[in-house]
Amino acid sequence: MTTEVVYRPTTVTKLVDPSVDLGNLLLTDNDPSPSGSSDRIPNENELLERARDNTQYLFNKIWELEREKVDEAICAKEWKPRYGYRRGKDETKDWLIEIPDHKDPMVDYFAEREEAKKERVNKNELQRLRNIGRAMKAGRGEDNAAVPLGLSTDLEKKSKTELLSQMDRARRATASVGKFQPMLKDEKVPKKTGKTHKFGANEASVAAERKRHLEILDRLSAKKPKINEALLDKSQQAKEQNKTLGSTEATRQKRSFSAQIGGSQATTLPK
Repeated sequence: MTTEVVYRPTTVTKLVDPSVDLGNLLLTDNDPSPSGSSDRIPNENELLERARDNTQYLFNKIWELEREKVDEAICAKEWKPRYGYRRGKDETKDWLIEIPDHKDPMVDYFAEREEAKKERVNKNELQRLRNIGRAMKAGRGEDNAAVPLGLSTDLEKKSKTELLSQMDRARRATASVGKFQPMLKDEKVPKKTGKTHKFGANEASVAAERKRHLEILDRLSAKKPKINEALLDKSQQAKEQNKTLGSTEATRQKRSFSAQIGGSQATTLPK
């Protein structure tokens, strides 16, 4: 006794329209959980049932694509770009050209299209060479275009900071971000140029969060000033020294200027 095969229906009804990407054969199901509750884990049969419906829905969308019959074979259309290489409407690939009534039927229009395409290619190449010449005339030639990122256009006037910055960029431009890059001879350990912000965990205990908030409150309510007295004294002393040196230098320049004026007046007095 043979059992009859029962086929499932091909129509699939979804509560929420899924996101379908036919080019990558991808379907994202947006329906709620089949178990009806987010707390309960669905069983294997429910997951298989949902996977079957999603697969059927995806293939239904595939069969809705535009196609045509060619010699009793079904061929879907191939996607091509609108312009550029292998574009969809490439006039040089036409196997048939319709000749209007006012055109000469003895002219090879296929060769005409090929020649027009060659002229466009040559025109683009000429324009590219003109752009290169214009850039070189303006001082942005091929030599200047090859200047590494982070350096000045005039390599003879580059500074130490620019050179160190470029070395740091080259070191970090690896798969390991310079972690396993070997050091050069007599090269100093590069300093970290950027600071990363470390975020705390999204889920933390109540006690840890309470402790952190209390520490912030204690720092805000503390009466003790957060000023380093030693550094403050040093800065005040440095300011006073600079002020004293400035006044001394001004007095010296004033005396020198007065002496110069007195000497010039002495030379102009008559005998």
